[in-house]
Amino acid sequence: MPEESSRREEDDELLRKMIELTDDLEKAEGMAHKAADEAVAAASKAVLQANPSLDVNKKKADAKRAVEEEGQEEEEEEEAQGGDEILDEELKTYHEVARAWLRKSIKTVLSNVLTEPKLNLSVQEPFPGTLFKKGLSESDIETRLLKLGVRCRGVAAALDEAVAPEQVPDPLATFFKRLVAPGQRFPEGYFLPGERARLSLPDGSNLTPEDLSDEDAKFLLGQFLYTRVLCQELVLRPWTCSIGPPIPPGKNEQGNLKIMAFLLYRAACAAMAPGGSHEAVEDAAVRAEIGKLPGDEAYLVDHTAQLVPDMRDKLQAVIDRLYAHLVAKRKPKGEGDAAKGGGLQVDTGDGDAGG
Repeated sequence: MPEESSRREEDDELLRKMIELTDDLEKAEGMAHKAADEAVAAASKAVLQANPSLDVNKKKADAKRAVEEEGQEEEEEEEAQGGDEILDEELKTYHEVARAWLRKSIKTVLSNVLTEPKLNLSVQEPFPGTLFKKGLSESDIETRLLKLGVRCRGVAAALDEAVAPEQVPDPLATFFKRLVAPGQRFPEGYFLPGERARLSLPDGSNLTPEDLSDEDAKFLLGQFLYTRVLCQELVLRPWTCSIGPPIPPGKNEQGNLKIMAFLLYRAACAAMAPGGSHEAVEDAAVRAEIGKLPGDEAYLVDHTAQLVPDMRDKLQAVIDRLYAHLVAKRKPKGEGDAAKGGGLQVDTGDGDAGG
């Protein structure tokens, strides 16, 4: 029939346009990922040019992997030594590299928060509407909490993809090994009060303990990635990190970002605390930087009692996975030559790793 034939032609045309649009989107996404990879590579190259010694470490690691791929055994293990001071300028450079590395993984989630029309993640006790003010129902609250959970879990899932061994830039991996090495000296003022307390650092000391445990090493790694890079920068102020327009968004969008940064920080602190309690690690200065949340904070905390532990477990697994890739094992002080160099044994391959 003519009408049916015409409808079929319209459907075919619509399908063709959808396929073309999908292809265009895939090409655009591929170009975006390529640009992000090039940005990370450029930042890594800049680090190597500024610090030639790091290129030596990379070449050694590459040579070791080549030998292992040929099936030959090699007993030598390259070690990220503690004791060589991490300079302030060097720390800033690697901070930028880490930010670019994580940004390409979580950019989609944060871009959605910045651009989705009328997205509101603030919650409070439901209340009836009035002539001049729209009410907030239990259904509204449930919807907001659901959207909040999806986005926070999306960030955690993106981080898990980012720490795959092949995704971590070699210079950044080398820096991470130094970051968690026993007896490592940091720039003055680097450590937050909570970090100093956790590591039992004497007043004025910026040197990590020689007997730094695996858990404390993971704590240092998590504090750098989660607190300094993820929560304080990428999530709280994405517009300063090449996510979205380079200008502050509206009050509502900033409020949504604050809520996400707040919950991710609580989850990260719980992931880094021995007993899983965020209060043991949470730093007042970081919490103050996140600022006052829209809605009712106490109500938010109460109604995310399941979300935060869920994210805690995911963030803990991410750090465990990254740390296992960086550090194969530790030897007690006095056992072999490695103990004299700080106690860290680093395996740049993907074999069995302890953490």
